[in-house]
Amino acid sequence: MTVGSAAIGLAFAGIVIGIGLAAEKTIWDHVYSQAQADRGKVLYTQKCAACHLESLGGTNTASPLVGDDFIEMWADKTIRNLYTRIRTTMPDDDPGSLTEEETVDIIAYVMAKNGCPAGDAELEPSAQSLAGIKLSRRGTR
Repeated sequence: MTVGSAAIGLAFAGIVIGIGLAAEKTIWDHVYSQAQADRGKVLYTQKCAACHLESLGGTNTASPLVGDDFIEMWADKTIRNLYTRIRTTMPDDDPGSLTEEETVDIIAYVMAKNGCPAGDAELEPSAQSLAGIKLSRRGTR
């Protein structure tokens, strides 16, 4: 083994170990922007409130999107799971009609209504990014 290949091997091992040690983000880690949540509120009112109510409290036929029941239903899943559910099944009268950007904007609004803090960066609709953010109860990872 040459010195060069050994160095490359060590560098690769460091990257793999670093990735393994990276903390998974949660919805409490400022993962959306306030501007994004504001856009999401407009979209939510237009596309979601008829079933889930303005309060996001849900009905007998539409799940709540705020509060302990919502957090418990999605606990230990990722934003990617929620994104996929919304993107493929909502709105109920026109499933799959929301764009990727509209979907993450609505998710940002739902997070805001659940008390999750906004940050500087917007929630991105990439599968990898969304899969790295866990839905969790406040104070848990």
